[in-house]
Amino acid sequence: MKRKALYAGKAELVPKRRRAPSRKGPPPPFLLALLLLFLGLLFMVWVRLEVLGLGYEISHLKAQKDELLLRKKELTLERASLCSAQEIERRAKEELSLVYPKEGQVVIIRGTGVEVR
Repeated sequence: MKRKALYAGKAELVPKRRRAPSRKGPPPPFLLALLLLFLGLLFMVWVRLEVLGLGYEISHLKAQKDELLLRKKELTLERASLCSAQEIERRAKEELSLVYPKEGQVVIIRGTGVEVR
C-alpha cells in the first residue's frame, strides 16, 4: 500500500517503510558471554581494590601496635620506679614535707596494751 506525502505543495508517492522484525527471544549467546566477562573483570578490580585497602589498614594497625607496645614498656618502667621504696620516701620528704617521727610520737596499740615509742 502506498501513501501520499506533501512536500512544498507537490504530491509524491512515497512507499511505506517496512520495519525490521523485532526479536523477542533470548539475547544472542555472545552478548551473554560479553556481559559475564565484563562482570567478571569488574569483580576482579573490586577484589584488588579491597585487598589494597586492607593492606594499608594492616600496615597502619601494625605501626599503631608498635607504638602502643613501646608506650606500655615506658609505663611499666615508670610504675616500677615510682613504686620503689626509695622513690616513695623521696617524694614524701620533698613534695609532702614529711619527716620521720621523733621519740614518743608513735603509739602502738596491740590487743589490750598500749605501747609508746
